[in-house]
Amino acid sequence: WAESQGLNPAPEEIRRWVRVFHEHRPERLDLFDGVRPMLQTLRSRCRIGIVTDGDARMQENKVEALQLRAEVDRIVLTSSLKAPKPSPVGIRVALEQMGANPDQAVYVGDHPDLDCPAARD
Repeated sequence: WAESQGLNPAPEEIRRWVRVFHEHRPERLDLFDGVRPMLQTLRSRCRIGIVTDGDARMQENKVEALQLRAEVDRIVLTSSLKAPKPSPVGIRVALEQMGANPDQAVYVGDHPDLDCPAARD
């Protein structure tokens, strides 16, 4: 990407950019309108878990900035399991931790190439 923009950074500079990106701690992020009340309504009727890929530090920072911990029962970071999607391990761990069986679950994903195979398995 950098080269396509006319940049030629040294490898150590790229590593620094990546580190800064991963360490970024947004103070606050906003959910889309209506999401928090929807989560609260759903949580009054069922358990909710989040299974997320990506750098654990970044994902933790986003969860905190979005104030999601109070809205869900379980958050599973696949990077801590060393099993990113499409591996089903994260989904299985979330189900186990919530005491649910796959036939009692609904899975919603945002990346069909990763989430669909993970949910099927």
